Amino acid sequence: MVFAYTIKPVIYGGIVAWLRSVTGFYPMITGLGHVFMPSEKRRHYVVRKMVQLLYWLSLRRGKKAFFQNPDDISDFVAMGIIGNDKIREIKGGTGVDLQYYAPSPLSERCVFIMIARLLGEKGVREYIAAARILKNSHPEVEWLLVGDADDNPDSLSTDEIARLKSDVAVRYLGVYADIREAISMATVGVLPSYYREGIPRTIQEAMAMGRAVIVSNVPGCRETLRLPPGAILDKTSSEIITGENGFLVPVRNVEKLCQAMERLIAGAPLRETMGAASLDYAQERFDVRKVNEMLLAEMGL
Repeated sequence: MVFAYTIKPVIYGGIVAWLRSVTGFYPMITGLGHVFMPSEKRRHYVVRKMVQLLYWLSLRRGKKAFFQNPDDISDFVAMGIIGNDKIREIKGGTGVDLQYYAPSPLSERCVFIMIARLLGEKGVREYIAAARILKNSHPEVEWLLVGDADDNPDSLSTDEIARLKSDVAVRYLGVYADIREAISMATVGVLPSYYREGIPRTIQEAMAMGRAVIVSNVPGCRETLRLPPGAILDKTSSEIITGENGFLVPVRNVEKLCQAMERLIAGAPLRETMGAASLDYAQERFDVRKVNEMLLAEMGL
């Protein structure tokens, strides 16, 4: 048996499993990533078509394929990569260890944190822009940024990262060996991403530690927002959507991001209430033990 997750292990692993006559190949799609982002560049189009073909070659021999959100399922079916009979949605994503990411006390001061690779598509520039706008009127509030650049073409440039280190609005912390320390410093987790996430792990970790969240209304991110009973999610909304544990904001919209931040800046009680709802939702949906039980059961283990 082979269990593979993320794009390269799924594609290469599926092809190698076929060549080695492995009958039990189980891939997990953890988001569609940069390749499936909209682009008018011909090179991007060609690469996407090649990746679609490679996914098809890999997944057609898999027994089942695990997906983390319904949008990815719809896209893969529409592209003809996989049939519905092999699809299983794992709603808890990769899950988090709730004992390791235990709740920590909330400061009375409002502190935002964004933890991500420093990619434009992760919404890092929008986060920085919102911090710079709000810092003037809310000098007591902090905006923390954790992460590093990589070789992705959409990564922040060396000059941008150098300027971050002296930015008066954003406190850039670089890379943390133990991310719990950084989350403990904050009261709100933020990810204004338009990257094709599975279900963002850093937001799951912030929720497990009892933090309110602000995320963008895109596949994967919206799965971290718990809506009130009976509420219907509008995936095309250009307004802020309020959930029990935080806010969904329109993609690439700094103004709405600022408005959502200001709602949480306005009072500690709301941050506490939403933080408690985040923890409750994490315990219900994102417990890694529950996720592992589902995966093992689907693989007959």
